Amino acid sequence: MGQRRVIVEELLGEPHKQMRVAGVDYYAYAIEPFYEVSDYLPYWVISYRDHKVYSLQATGLAIPPNIAFSSIHFGDGKEHVMAILGEAPRRYQRRGHDIEVWEYPPYPVSIEFKQGLVFSIRVSHK
Repeated sequence: MGQRRVIVEELLGEPHKQMRVAGVDYYAYAIEPFYEVSDYLPYWVISYRDHKVYSLQATGLAIPPNIAFSSIHFGDGKEHVMAILGEAPRRYQRRGHDIEVWEYPPYPVSIEFKQGLVFSIRVSHK
């Protein structure tokens, strides 16, 4: 968090995709530089405020094992997430997708599950 965009893009390269949601620009970067950003391959989604990282999300079915959050790895089941973070105060299904979202307010963390397994982890500034 707080890393300048120019530094991020020195490390990750140019974004492969840009999306605007609710007035916020999000940029997708392949986690492995030889991959293209897609729904199945791993990618970062990063938003910036004042040219600094504001939110960071890793998403995909094939995330490298060294990418984790608080000992939660991609592919872990719901039971493991509950053992680490506890019961999620907010849970909902993402409309039009087979994805369940768990949010932990007031903490700026959310976990997404696909077929009961961790598929995405997002952290942001408060």
